[in-house]
Amino acid sequence: MAPPISEDEVLMDENRNFDDHSISETNRRGVPTGLILLLIGIGVGSLVAAMLTPKTGKQVRKGLRRRYEDARDTLEEWSDQAEGWMQRGSEWANAASSKVAPIARKLKREVR
Repeated sequence: MAPPISEDEVLMDENRNFDDHSISETNRRGVPTGLILLLIGIGVGSLVAAMLTPKTGKQVRKGLRRRYEDARDTLEEWSDQAEGWMQRGSEWANAASSKVAPIARKLKREVR
């Protein structure tokens, strides 16, 4: 007959299983969440640093406006690039489709 299992052994086994599960769940979801929180922290820290610098209010507002406009211009450029890529991808897909269509029709006829 096996010796009885103590309550401490049961708790240790439950904690070990819980710890293994927690670690694996944290590894899966923790990285994206951590990156998002890091970016938020960087943004907040940048704003606080900009507000606490020994510049006049006018200089701070001008710098913030310039950074905002630079960021907006960058996003517009990325948007234009993405639009160009989408257009080229669509053109390539249409060209490939037109080249494959005769082959597909021929195969359909042969299968029937």
